Amino acid sequence: FLYCEQPPQAVMQVFQLDTVDVKPPSWVKETASAWMATKWKVGEAYTAIETLFDMFQGAGAFESTIDSFSDQGPGIHIKKDLIDQLDGSIHFVTSPGDRTSNAVSDDMLIAVGVKDNQKFADILNKVTAEKFPGETRELNGATVYEIEPGGGQKISFTVANSQLLVAIGGSQLEQVLRNDSDVRPLADSDDFKAVSEHFPEGALAVTFSRPAEQYRRLYDMLRDGDAVENFPGMEDLFAKIDFSKLPSFEVIAKYLAPAGGYWVGDENGVFMEQFSLKAE
Repeated sequence: FLYCEQPPQAVMQVFQLDTVDVKPPSWVKETASAWMATKWKVGEAYTAIETLFDMFQGAGAFESTIDSFSDQGPGIHIKKDLIDQLDGSIHFVTSPGDRTSNAVSDDMLIAVGVKDNQKFADILNKVTAEKFPGETRELNGATVYEIEPGGGQKISFTVANSQLLVAIGGSQLEQVLRNDSDVRPLADSDDFKAVSEHFPEGALAVTFSRPAEQYRRLYDMLRDGDAVENFPGMEDLFAKIDFSKLPSFEVIAKYLAPAGGYWVGDENGVFMEQFSLKAE
């Protein structure tokens, strides 16, 4: 439980959330190992920050500062071009990483809702017009920007379907842009249906996860002796433990049931609940 006097005052106004759709959009596929959705009251947050800034710097100081930023670089106005274009919806999606990769982390996709797809795409193009340290390509009518920061990792981002999409690793972004019908949406899967039955009306955030899929890759890497490179400084520990004697993952997977969670508003703050379905 997160206690907060109501109505929210000062800094707490920055973190206000709105009710969220508890059903994932069709582009979130059943291959996802975890999904979270929430909706941030962006306009209220901006106003709260402006009020706090002006309280110390004087009336109109924040607006003048923001206006001055638009005269620099690509000429993007933070309020008019960015904040006013966001609808507040946010999705976090993870899926198992490529098993041929040495990275332990799952692939991640962040989707931020925008009001005007073309306007935001134009802004993204304007920001990356000069000295973009990556490559671009076209896919299903969207311009995809890609950066490889090193370590075999790839970061991709684009604007499509009224969302700013940012992907870290994997092919989730391509999956969203194609939205192939041969992969069933997460919302239609039995696991999600069973978990979502426990979501209350008026939730401020909801989560769904398949722990078995989240842990499978790391478990297999440990069992196959391929994990040591991802844990520098722990070579001695890995040398002392024979992970190859672990049973196959299927032996323990049945004990890792799908899980969920939700946040709901309360007269004294926000109530947060996490739960797991009964294991087989």
